[in-house]
This record gives sequence, structure tokens and C-alpha cells, in this order.
Amino acid sequence: MFSRRLKFYLIFGIIVNLIIGFSYLTYNIDTLNRFYPFLPVQTGYAILPQNVTYNNGQTYKVDTNERQFPDPYVNMKVVNKDSEDVRILTFSGGQSPEDKNFAEVQYKLNYVYEIHFIYWEQIPDQIQKKLENINIEQ
Repeated sequence: MFSRRLKFYLIFGIIVNLIIGFSYLTYNIDTLNRFYPFLPVQTGYAILPQNVTYNNGQTYKVDTNERQFPDPYVNMKVVNKDSEDVRILTFSGGQSPEDKNFAEVQYKLNYVYEIHFIYWEQIPDQIQKKLENINIEQ
């Protein structure tokens, strides 16, 4: 039915596609989470540090013309609003406004869509208790 040459190209093409697909899935899983339609966007809450570092660990310099970029929030513990599960996420957000050292985080698995700086009073009571326990453990 098929010639030997056609079978070879067909099998070779399938193997190449599997290798490319597997390498893409293992390398860019966070990007894939962003577009995967069956994962729901979840909401969680996190306690943010009061001071943010800039340009890989430096403090903010007011009297410089050099561009200063805030470092991301790394390994932040986020408590899910619905299930109260704790997830460790890394995301960027800059310096939080004064008295708003808490964040409402919208995410899919490890991909963070957006954060909102909020007051402590805006966090539900049960999540506040969970965040206090997490903060004590640190």
C-alpha cells in the first residue's frame, strides 16, 4: 500500500513532532497555563514585604538618572480564596503603596495574571487567619 520511502517520512515526521511537542511542554509550561482554556482563573491573597529591592537587590536611589526596575516578588505564599490551599508563586508588582502590603492575586496554576494591592481589612476573615499562621511559621 505505502511505499517504504513514504512510511519512513511518515514515521520520521511523527517522531520529530513528538520530540518538539514534548520539549515545548516541559520548557514553557507557565506560558501554556496562560492559554489553557480548561484551567479556571483563581483568586488568592498574599502578604507582601514592606520594602522592595531594585535592580537585583539594590535599594531605591532617589537622586539618580539610572533606570531602576523593581525585583519580582519571589516565592510568595498565596492562600486560595475558595479552597484555602497555599500556593507558592513568583510575580512582579513593584513597590506596594503605603499601608497596602497585601495583594489579591489572580492566577492559573503558576501563571499570575494580575495583582491588586489591598488593605488587610479587604481580606476575608478565614483567609486572614490562614495568612497569620503562615506568617508565624516563617
